[in-house]
Amino acid sequence: MAASAPGLSSGLRIMEAIVESESGIGFNQLKAAAGLSAASLNRYLQVLLEQQYVEKDANQQYVAGPMLFALMQRAERHHGLRGASGPVLDRISREAGCTALWIDFRHGRMICRDKRVHPEGVAMQQTGEIRTDYPLHPWGFLLLAHADEARRRLYLEHAEDGALAPYRPDAAALDQYIADAAKRGLADDQGAILPHIRRIAVPVYDGERLAAAIGVGMPGTSFDAPFIHRIYELLQDEAAQVRKLLQPAIQEGRGES
Repeated sequence: MAASAPGLSSGLRIMEAIVESESGIGFNQLKAAAGLSAASLNRYLQVLLEQQYVEKDANQQYVAGPMLFALMQRAERHHGLRGASGPVLDRISREAGCTALWIDFRHGRMICRDKRVHPEGVAMQQTGEIRTDYPLHPWGFLLLAHADEARRRLYLEHAEDGALAPYRPDAAALDQYIADAAKRGLADDQGAILPHIRRIAVPVYDGERLAAAIGVGMPGTSFDAPFIHRIYELLQDEAAQVRKLLQPAIQEGRGES
C-alpha cells in the first residue's frame, strides 16, 4: 500500500536511520537506508538540517540534531514514568490496604493509566478511562492548582462532570481544595465529595513539570489521624522515588544543552 504522506514517511525513515547509526551515517548509506534518490534525500536533509533535527559532525556524518535529541530524551523520561507505575501501585495498595491509581496528565485530560484494586477497597475509575471532571477528584485539584488562572478557567468551563455532576463542590469549596493542593503539595477530599469514599492524591513531577498523580481511594470517610498521616507519607515517598528515577535523564539533558 502506498504511503498516504510519502514526504513524512521519508523524513521518518531518514531520522530512524540516523538514530540507529548511533555514531553517524554517510550520505550514500543514508540514501540506501531511506530508499531515496540523491536529489530527494538532499531535499529532505535540507529541511531537517534547517529545523535542527539533523546535523553534521566533524567527519561530515549525519547525526541527531538538538531537536531530535530532545525528543529522544522526552521519550526516555516518559518510558521511565510508564515503567514506574506497577511497583509503586503494588506497594501502596499492599501497605495502605486500599485501591491505588496512577493518573497521567496530558493536554488537560486526566487518564487512568494503571491501578491496583484492593480486595477490601473500592473499584475507582477504569484503566484507560479519560476524564475532564476536574472538580470531582483530588488529582483534578492538583491539575487545577498547577494551572495558571486563564487555563484553570478554561478547564472549569469545559469540565465534563457527567453522572457525578450532583457531587460537584460549590465554587467556594472548590477554591479551598485547589488552594490546599497548591499549599500542601497533596490533595485530600476528606470524604466530602463522593458518598462513603475518601480519596487522596500527590503530584508526580518530570523535572518541574506536573506529569501525573498517584492517588488512593478508601471506603469510609472517618479515619484515625496517624493512619491518614501514614498515607500521606507513603504517597509522597513513592512520588519522590519516581522523580529520582527521572532525574538522571533530566540532568543529562541539561549537561548537553
